[in-house]
Amino acid sequence: MGGIKIEREADIQLLKAIARTGFITKDLLHLSGINPKRLAQHIKSENIIDKGIYLIYGQMVRVYGLTEKAKRRMRSEFLIDIYKSDATQLEHDYVLAKIYLHLKLEEKESWVTETGLMERYKECVKTTDGLYITSEGQKIGVEVVTDSYSADEIEQKK
Repeated sequence: MGGIKIEREADIQLLKAIARTGFITKDLLHLSGINPKRLAQHIKSENIIDKGIYLIYGQMVRVYGLTEKAKRRMRSEFLIDIYKSDATQLEHDYVLAKIYLHLKLEEKESWVTETGLMERYKECVKTTDGLYITSEGQKIGVEVVTDSYSADEIEQKK
């Protein structure tokens, strides 16, 4: 099987980004330092799976996610709580991925997913979609608010 022979830091960062935000699209690839040819190698190596074409903000977009093998690796090797994404919230997760990919490396490395936050703060009914720490040590909660959120849900997230 062909695929990734030498894994670069950009490859690992791409896998972490997908693990923390749900998926990646080709138009977001440049933010991760990966080109479409390298993405194809990840698919061949069974790190990334083509999940199909979906309508995101009026555009037909091909969506890529992690394979089960890659998810296991992210959990065991990098201790990442995989972000739970599904086809009903692709626009939400697209914005989340875009926010994440614009962060500095150290901020990305501090990222805790909603799943991880729920695990840490079991007493909370709701948490934000993610949280990261700035270089100044400030904790920033990230929440992508959609039309489906009630005022009560927004207050719980705060």
